Amino acid sequence: MFEDVPAQLYLVGPAAITRFLSSARDLLPYARPGSAGCHTLGGALGGGYEWASGGPVPDGVTALELDARGLITRATAVWDGSFADDATLAALSQTAVEH
Repeated sequence: MFEDVPAQLYLVGPAAITRFLSSARDLLPYARPGSAGCHTLGGALGGGYEWASGGPVPDGVTALELDARGLITRATAVWDGSFADDATLAALSQTAVEH
């Protein structure tokens, strides 16, 4: 599962998530060129990382939940959606619907 809280997106399945992240890379603050991880923490059940963006959203966090095998079962991105304009949020929604 992949959830982007400010964009109000919820995707299920590796194929749909991969297609969305590939298509929306330039729209997502954590996937834009120039974005970088800042701090990482975690343990056996999951963790997360703080990131800085190369765009209008300065930073955010992504939480990861793991299964018993250590595989990611859920990723949740949280960032300040007030930094994104309406057109960007609409484009993210449209991209999610297409995938």
